[in-house]
Amino acid sequence: MKKHYLLLLAASLLQLSARAQMLKPTWEITTEAHQDVSGMKINAPVSITDDGSIYQTGTFDQEITIGETTLEPVATSAFLAKYTTSGTPVWAIALEGAATITAIDVEDSYVAIAGVFAEEVTFGST
Repeated sequence: MKKHYLLLLAASLLQLSARAQMLKPTWEITTEAHQDVSGMKINAPVSITDDGSIYQTGTFDQEITIGETTLEPVATSAFLAKYTTSGTPVWAIALEGAATITAIDVEDSYVAIAGVFAEEVTFGST
């Protein structure tokens, strides 16, 4: 009888261990700041899609460059940038005008953002 309980306990622990391993991320990426800009803040929502693409948001109050794209602010503006799975910038867009992105959702190729926006905000070109 004790052997059955011991076997049952061992099987339960093995199952819990397997589940814990399934939740472990399969990759990790650390990115450096795009450039040393004191007015850039990237502590804002980030979304990672099923294919591993990364969508990053943030605010800036000085000119910044993400990949090949240079963004210029109007007041404290917000930005949205897309990166490949390896962290290479694909595109970036500015929300020119007082703007802060507080939420992001990506479904297929559609990106939805929510936040606090001035009466007038202009979406820059990609």
